[in-house]
Amino acid sequence: MGYIPTAQCPLCRHKQCTLFHILVGCKVALRSGRYTWRHDSVLLLLRAAFQERLDKQNSTKIVPSLPPDISKSFVKKADKKKPTTGRPPSKHLLSSADDWEMMVDFNHDRLVFPKFICTSDLRPDILIFSKQSRRVILIELTCPGEESIPAKHIEKEARYMQLSEQIQQRGWHAQTFAVEAGARGFVARSMNICLRKLGFNPSQASRTCKSVSLTVAKCSHTIWLLHKQKVWSKRQLLSPDLLKGSQAEKDPNCAGSSV
Repeated sequence: MGYIPTAQCPLCRHKQCTLFHILVGCKVALRSGRYTWRHDSVLLLLRAAFQERLDKQNSTKIVPSLPPDISKSFVKKADKKKPTTGRPPSKHLLSSADDWEMMVDFNHDRLVFPKFICTSDLRPDILIFSKQSRRVILIELTCPGEESIPAKHIEKEARYMQLSEQIQQRGWHAQTFAVEAGARGFVARSMNICLRKLGFNPSQASRTCKSVSLTVAKCSHTIWLLHKQKVWSKRQLLSPDLLKGSQAEKDPNCAGSSV
């Protein structure tokens, strides 16, 4: 009948093994790398989306904006209204340069903060910078329980506040984004805001958020299926390509195949 005689967590012996505890609260699961595997799988997806966006921006030649000719400020007597010049191009954080670079902090490939920007021991999940515009974008990803998203957002923003000040003292402009994807698949609004600020159009931002949601849900499903197994072998990150494959839809464990 599926009767369970005790409510203890089979890994850490916590007295109440709730879904929240399994997905984000088990210390044994944290130490074994299950939550890190989910976090880095989302990070892998974001790296692919951001790299595509940076490549598109870098391929666009930045032309310095000049003031319009003074003749355009006058209207001929026969004209009833001033002719329009069309809708101006939208501005975003990447529109000021065409030499953007990105660094990502994975558990298996740790990020070292560039010393030419600032000396720091902190490692944001994603670091985007341009030497041309001297602009730095720090992105910190968290995959907490949905109940903890507001608190985690405040915590991560406060953590990088001092680093942003140090970067600005070195003559760079810093922008920090704390983004959250809940363990059960809810993607916080902060994710969409970050994507739009980086130049993603509404459909691109929505599509990326849906992919993030699916990645988190699949990883959490695997964590839940294996929450009684004390041994957690090293696993491949959930590749963005697997989200489109039929195998990932049929087998929930395919994301966790051993390396």
